[in-house]
Amino acid sequence: MAHANNRPGWEIARRIDQLAAFSDAPNCLSRLYLGAAHRAAVDVLAGWMQEAGMQVRLDAIGNVVGR
Repeated sequence: MAHANNRPGWEIARRIDQLAAFSDAPNCLSRLYLGAAHRAAVDVLAGWMQEAGMQVRLDAIGNVVGR
């Protein structure tokens, strides 16, 4: 039997927690548009998408787009 932490839901929760760590303010999640925390989260998300074999780009307003 697979370990409980190997279930897909645990991986999703782990990644959500990882993205939540990128904040512009201590003790809360505050990510200012195009700020340092936003850029760090974008870089991690784009990396995950590339690892999954997706083509990744940023659109004109800083959204991550993957196909």
